[in-house]
Formats: sequence, structure tokens, C-alpha cells
Amino acid sequence: MTTFAHQSELKKLPIPDLEETVNRYLEVLKPLQTEAEHKDSIEACNNFLQTSGPILQKKLIEYSKTKASYVEQFWYDSYLNYDDPVVLNINPFVMIEDDPTPLKSTQISRAASLTASALRFIRALLQTDEQSRHIVVLSRSQFYWFDVLTDDDELLMNEEDIRRNFKHIVQDSDKTSISDLAKSSFGILTTENRRVWAKLRLKMKQNKTNNNILKIIDDALFIIVLDNIATGDDLTRMAKNFLCGESKLENGVQVGTCTNRWYDKLQIILTKDAKCGINFEHTGVDGHTVLRFASDIYTDSILRFAKKINNNSPSLWSSYSPNPELNKSKYINKYNFTPRKLEWELTTDLSLALRFGGNKVERLDPSE
Repeated sequence: MTTFAHQSELKKLPIPDLEETVNRYLEVLKPLQTEAEHKDSIEACNNFLQTSGPILQKKLIEYSKTKASYVEQFWYDSYLNYDDPVVLNINPFVMIEDDPTPLKSTQISRAASLTASALRFIRALLQTDEQSRHIVVLSRSQFYWFDVLTDDDELLMNEEDIRRNFKHIVQDSDKTSISDLAKSSFGILTTENRRVWAKLRLKMKQNKTNNNILKIIDDALFIIVLDNIATGDDLTRMAKNFLCGESKLENGVQVGTCTNRWYDKLQIILTKDAKCGINFEHTGVDGHTVLRFASDIYTDSILRFAKKINNNSPSLWSSYSPNPELNKSKYINKYNFTPRKLEWELTTDLSLALRFGGNKVERLDPSE
């Protein structure tokens, strides 16, 4: 039986009563408004209920009779017809609480812990993409990848293995010169207007090397972003970094964290002082899903640490299944356990696009 064999038999999402919709809308507005503003909203809603509201409700009901879901096409239109860049306009972010355990107070250790927890989360899901067995890591705008799951969804490495790979990636990316950064910050292109970026992608796919890199990134489970800044407890700075990154020029070259991104994928971003946020492209996933993901991986990372401290308590861990041990030797020639750097081929068109993108990304400002 295929996954969606009985899709047509499912009940449609019901259209709420118009008054119920309006009341819910007012409930959401209330904590965000002053008393005077909320009074104006109530008057506007009452007017809507007595004039155009019932007409629109009737049209929506008629529209839904020929659709599998009355909201689906509106969702696609609202996200896919929007031509501006996804950064700031489409992609939201969530911040994850600091890890209370002292051993997870560094960037690499916490990144490894959250990655291990994210893989446990993914293993519990129905897998629909057979190519998604690896993750991509960004550090100083350099791209790396390595395998993390077998074809049977077994874990290829433990937290310590992942930590060691992240350490190697940071050390390698730190060797990148400023001039090489200017030629390899391809993540900048994902901040372009969608039509511009779509045309650039088509050009990139005509080059065999760049096409292979795009496929590796597209097929990745998620992206781990290791930023080379520490934000401290400055919430404004943290929010900006997780939303659109920071701009910083060095010898006329953009070297800020704004270039250390790939906005088409779900990104788990970690600063030098282990602050963590998740930035994601909203078109294909709703906020509730990512909040569940963030909550689960945070909780799992704490539980795994607690289990190390007190492993002999059946009452605590009876429902907590550990990761299975893996015999790596039988997979050593099949999977990439060590990080592989992705080296883009810079064409004349792409060089120009990187320069234009670098100039635009400097002007990204979430306050505008």
C-alpha cells in the first residue's frame, strides 16, 4: 500500500463558522493592542459581519466544493507568488534555550549534541527521500558534508564522532583567506529575489560540479551553521543573527555571518558561545512543525546527558530508547564518515552575481 493510497477518503478540513472565525481573530489581537485599538478592531469586525463577511463566507464555501482543501491554494499563492527574497520576507526563526549542562557550553559540543538529537527525531519519521542520508555544514561560508544515516536509517556515528567532524570543519574553514571567501560565499545567492535566484540556479546546474553540489545541499537532511561570532545575551543581536545574519566588511570583502547561510534549507545555527536558533524556508513547512522539532531535540539533548549521569534507574528510562550500537567496519567503504568540502566552480556570471549579492546583503535590516 502506498503512503497516500487512502488520501481521497480523508475528511476535508471544515470551514469554521464566520462568527467563530471573527471571535478567534479578536482573541488573538487583544493582547497585542491597546484598549482603544481593540475597540476599533471590534467595530471593524462587527461591520464586516454585517456587510461583506457573509458574502465572502458563501463564496468560500462554494469554492471549497471543488477543492481537496479550501486553504491549500491560498497557502501556495501567498508563499510561492512572492518574488522578494525569502530572507526577512518568508523565512522565520526560532531561538532554542541555552543548554543548562556545563559540557554543552561550547559551540562544537552543543552543535554535536543537537545534531545527534535531530537525527533521533528524523529516525522516528517516515522516510520519503532515499537520498537524504547526510547533513551539510556551513562554517565561514565554506560548505562541507558527511553521511549520518545508513540506507536502513541506522545511525552512522555517535555524538563524539559528530563533534570531532565539526571540530575538523571549523579548523579547516579558519584557513580560508579573505580573497577565497569572496569567491566561495555562494550562500549569498539564496538571499536574492526568487526569480533572480531561480535563473542563477539554472545556470549553476549547467556546470557538472556545481550541479552535483546543489544536489548534495538539496538532498541534505538539514544544515548545521557554525558562526564565528559570539552574541552573548543580547537578544536583539541574537535575533538579527538568526534572522538574516550580521554584516561585516574586511578589506572590502563581506565576511559577516550574513554570508554563512543557505536560506532554502532548514538551518540549525550556532554562535561561538553556543547560542542556537533555527531558520527555515516557510513554504514547505509550518511553524508548529518546527517548534515541535526544536522542542524535541532540546529535550532529547538534556535527557541523553541525564542518562549518562544516572543510567541505572529503570523508572526514569523505561520509555527512553537508546541509540542502537553500530558496527562501523561493515560500512566503512560505503559511506563518507569524514567531512568532504564542497568546492564550487566560479564562472564569470557567478562571480558577478556574488558581488551584487554581497552588496545587497549588507543592506539587510530587519528593523525596516
